[in-house]
Amino acid sequence: MAIPSTITAQRFVLTDAAERSRAELAMAEDGPVLAFYDAGGTPRIKLGMTQDTSGLIVYDESGRRFAKLEVREPGRILYEEQRRLAAALGVHALGGSLVLYDYAGVRRVLLGMDPVTQTPRLTVFNPNGEVVS
Repeated sequence: MAIPSTITAQRFVLTDAAERSRAELAMAEDGPVLAFYDAGGTPRIKLGMTQDTSGLIVYDESGRRFAKLEVREPGRILYEEQRRLAAALGVHALGGSLVLYDYAGVRRVLLGMDPVTQTPRLTVFNPNGEVVS
């Protein structure tokens, strides 16, 4: 029997011995997604892309988003969250930047390169997001 050189589908599902979905490769509305699930069906990892971005999302045991790595031009941004945005790490043409957020999701600290002088800068924000220093 000949093995087909191409298999075409919009969705592939990998199941375990108990016929539970454990992984899926699918074409979503805005791009392809590869997802992995635990034995209970909870999503644990998703890798995908759209026309504008690509990324990796890691979920905790309850299915809540724990960490996200997203690629956007002109840089890469890492979000580490537990129900809220806590930090962002960026890489762009001028170098890198680090942004820290408070519990309310307000930007409080920015460490990066000044786009005009191209020198390092540290900016501190108050709880309203206004520049303090």
